[in-house]
Amino acid sequence: MVSLPAFVPVTFEVMVLFAGVGTVLAFFLVSRLRPGKKPSVVYEGVTNDRFVLVLLEEDASFDVASVQELMRGFNVLHMEERTERDRR
Repeated sequence: MVSLPAFVPVTFEVMVLFAGVGTVLAFFLVSRLRPGKKPSVVYEGVTNDRFVLVLLEEDASFDVASVQELMRGFNVLHMEERTERDRR
């Protein structure tokens, strides 16, 4: 004869374990992280002591000159404009 209440804590702990492992696997799946994946580096110094702000021109009202003027007001170190061809 098996005591059913003795399996309740074990069942709960296994459920918590599977939920944690499932969450980690779902995170890697959604963020497309996998072993051997080549990183897409936008700018070489970005991982050391810099950060990159990427603006995509998807609207006809996007004005490159006004964005450059705005960025100059914040004393950016480097500005670079790339086309879709340059990204490949």
